[in-house]
Amino acid sequence: MKERVRLVWEKAPKKGNIEVVYGKLDSIKIDEGKGACKKDGSFEFTSEEGALEVVVSDINIEAGSFPTIVRARTDINPFSFFLRDAMSSQYPVWIPEYGVTILPHSDKRSYHEVASEITSRKNMSDFTRFENEPEETFENASSKNRVQYSPTWLGISRDMRFFRFGYQEGWKHFGTITSDDRRPDFCSRARRFLSL
Repeated sequence: MKERVRLVWEKAPKKGNIEVVYGKLDSIKIDEGKGACKKDGSFEFTSEEGALEVVVSDINIEAGSFPTIVRARTDINPFSFFLRDAMSSQYPVWIPEYGVTILPHSDKRSYHEVASEITSRKNMSDFTRFENEPEETFENASSKNRVQYSPTWLGISRDMRFFRFGYQEGWKHFGTITSDDRRPDFCSRARRFLSL
């Protein structure tokens, strides 16, 4: 099975190399702009704008492990992408920080057409959504947490006995030491204090 994708740059890199992981690179060729390609996957652009057609075989674009990854090792802003993510014209791979988009071979749009179409959707990125949410406060976060207490374990080195000192759920406090040993649920002041 073979798949063809287009790598479309806003400003084409001077040179680079295409590598495929969990697949085989069949061929690359200049789709837009001017330049040259070699069989080993290396390419050079001599024009300002450019697009590259990449043909990949022995691919895995199904959900699961070992998906086919295409790496564009360029002199500036190298990147990688899952081949299965580049199969849709409706949701193309778009990396605005690097000025590149990856499209199916049948989609002949330019970088600017893809960028303007995506930005016109008014989608909100996760980072923008995080920035727009109100600042979290301790009081607000703590009201949603369960009341949990962490016991303290006491012990002496070279002694196998450990003692747990913690909050007494039934008594709603950490325990007291009193001279009253007549409570039926405790045997001694130490047992009442250490909650063994």
